[in-house]
Amino acid sequence: MWDMCVDYQPWQATDPSTKIGYVLKVFKNLHVAFARDNCAPHIHRYLYKDHMPQFILQAFSVCMLYTNKTDANRGMILRVLHDNVTTLLTSSGATTLTPLEKLARVQVLIFYQTIRMFDGDITLAQQAGDDFKWLQSWIGDLCGLRDNLVGSVYLDDVALRNKPPQSWERWIFAESLRRTVIMGYILKALWDLLKGGGSGSGDDLDEFAQHFLTLYFGVNEIKTFCYETRKQRPTSQLNAEFRISPPISNTDHLRQISDSAS
Repeated sequence: MWDMCVDYQPWQATDPSTKIGYVLKVFKNLHVAFARDNCAPHIHRYLYKDHMPQFILQAFSVCMLYTNKTDANRGMILRVLHDNVTTLLTSSGATTLTPLEKLARVQVLIFYQTIRMFDGDITLAQQAGDDFKWLQSWIGDLCGLRDNLVGSVYLDDVALRNKPPQSWERWIFAESLRRTVIMGYILKALWDLLKGGGSGSGDDLDEFAQHFLTLYFGVNEIKTFCYETRKQRPTSQLNAEFRISPPISNTDHLRQISDSAS
C-alpha cells in the first residue's frame, strides 16, 4: 500500500491503469464477485461447505440484491442492507461465537463497508466510516486466532513437505483468515487515503504485518516508516529493532560491509 500512497492524486482513483485505481476497482466489485462466483479474494469457495454462518447467508443476499439494484428497488435494497448491518453489529458483544463465525463477521463487514463506501451516498459513507472501529476490533480478534496457526512458519522447506496440513479444511480456514486480515487492513488504509486522513503509523503494525510488509517493500523502507511515524515505546525485540535504529543509507551500509570485511 505504501508506494500507492506516495504522491497520491485524486484523479488516480478513477484511472484503473494506476495502482490505486486497480485496487479500488477490486474493492468496488467485491460484492459482484461474491454474488456471481460464491467466493471472493478473502473467502475460499469451500470455506463454508459444511457449515454456513447466518452472517454469510445475509451478506450473500445483500450482495446479490445490490448487484441487481435499480432506481426502483434501491430504497428496499438499502433497507435490507441497513437491517443486516444492524444485526451484524449486535454480535459485537457476543461471547459464544466460534472461530468460524468470528471470521465470517469480518468477511461480511468488509462487503458491507465496500458497498457503503462506494455507493456515492454521503450518509452511507459516513456510516461506513463510523463502523471501521468494529472492523479493526474484530480484526484484532482474528489476529489472536491467526497467532495459533503460525507454527509452520518456523519450518524449512524439507520439514514443510514432510508435514502436510492436518486437513484441507484446516488449510482453507487458515488461508482465508490471513487473507481477511490483510484485506481489512488494506480497506482501512484506502479509507484513510480517500478521505484525506493519515495512512497510519508504525504503531498500527503488529509483528505479522511488519513481516508481510517487509517482504513486499524491503527492510529499509519499512524501517524508515516505523522510525518516522512511531510514538509508542517498543513492546518486543522486533518492535525495538524497527523503532530505535534509524534507517541507514546505502553508502553507510556499504561502509559497514567494508569495515566488517577488513
